[in-house]
Amino acid sequence: MKVMVAEDERVAREELTYLLSCHPDVTLCPGAENGSELLELVDQYHPDVVFLDIHMPSLSGIEAARRWRNGSWKGRAPQVVFVTAYEQYAVEAFGLDAVDYLLKPYDEERLGETLERIRRRLASRGRDGGGHAVGMGTVPGIVRAGGDTAGQERGGEGAAMGLLTTAVPGGGGFRRPKLLVDDGEKTVVLHPGAVQYAVRNGRAVEIHTDSLTVSAKWTLAELEERLAGLNFFRTHRSYLVNLEYVSAIEPWFNGAYTVVLNDRARTKIPVSRNAVKELFERLGGRRSS
Repeated sequence: MKVMVAEDERVAREELTYLLSCHPDVTLCPGAENGSELLELVDQYHPDVVFLDIHMPSLSGIEAARRWRNGSWKGRAPQVVFVTAYEQYAVEAFGLDAVDYLLKPYDEERLGETLERIRRRLASRGRDGGGHAVGMGTVPGIVRAGGDTAGQERGGEGAAMGLLTTAVPGGGGFRRPKLLVDDGEKTVVLHPGAVQYAVRNGRAVEIHTDSLTVSAKWTLAELEERLAGLNFFRTHRSYLVNLEYVSAIEPWFNGAYTVVLNDRARTKIPVSRNAVKELFERLGGRRSS
């Protein structure tokens, strides 16, 4: 695979270039030091994938990826792996169909996993007559988490709530699921990482993100099952919380607690006494006495 590194910090660029060179199937293209140079080099060398720093002079990595994805780019758009020292851009990065999101300093094993993910993606898309990776529209099969085909069901009852994922032929598994929610008028596609919490409301579930609230005809237990393996926790029989948004835990009464989210409203969500111990364990800490 042809790989390009776009990184304005020389030491970081050289380190990543060296780590990539240790993989025999990687062919390195000249690296870019800023956004403008990146666009020129991509147009010249047509890499399969760009390891793209988010913060660069003249044009950010996010903006470069957005140009490749919004149709204004006339050439073949490369796959993108964002590299950064900051976690807060992850949701936006995946919204631009990034293959992965690597945090500095680099971990060799983690980088190896990313390259394997790229290999599977390129293999699943095949090659067109010009030797170029085929675009997203040709990926065979859109499936729900249970493995059943959902490509023709998005407007129907079967898509009331599901995980939209890319099927990888040959047993490659599923990658970066998106949550499908039928609100009665349309099917809303949500990134699970953008979901802050969900609350039971009668026979429906309200799913909250920073920008919208969607009501779905699904039980909280069914939603929890759909999000299994992600960082969600059932703090209470009526609440499911994304632990990535928890900023504080406050005592409540009778041994119960509330979690405070880092959203704009500083939302407080109850934690039942039975869930307190597991909550602290999931957050990787132990209460001080």
